[in-house]
Amino acid sequence: MGQRMISPGQVKMIHALASRLAIDENAYRAALKSRFGVTTSKTMTMDQAGELIDEWELEAIRQRLWTINVKHERYVDLFIANKKDTPTTKTHGIRNGNMASWKQLGKINNLWLSLTKMDDYQKRDKALNAFVLRIAKVSDVRFLDMDGARGVIAALTKMQRHYQYDGEESRAAV
Repeated sequence: MGQRMISPGQVKMIHALASRLAIDENAYRAALKSRFGVTTSKTMTMDQAGELIDEWELEAIRQRLWTINVKHERYVDLFIANKKDTPTTKTHGIRNGNMASWKQLGKINNLWLSLTKMDDYQKRDKALNAFVLRIAKVSDVRFLDMDGARGVIAALTKMQRHYQYDGEESRAAV
């Protein structure tokens, strides 16, 4: 089975980072050729693109040319931990392109917040992780891959529509 090819979003991200880091066309092509054996980002795999994005994004953050665009504070530590050159990331790998995107994690969080009435964030997170385990078979929302995140989002959206429908039906009966 072949590897998935780079996504259009990853191509845009690579080009944005190259521009921000002031990497000229020749250096850009040379980096792709020496590192991945390709001359254009469009022929990279999703994993190769994720690796390059992680590396360039961390460098841009270090040079204060790039900011972290994570809307939900609970995922900032995960984002930074996956970017640092630590023994943990060396042995476990950097979060690859197949993992759930920050946008997907944020959507899951927002949907869950709209559905739950729990005030205690620790209990709310524990309940979300139990839901994710039931739907996607992973123990924590942070471990979701893209397909698992899509499934969780679909289930939460269905629940949200169900609760909205029930609310409208009960109002109509009154």
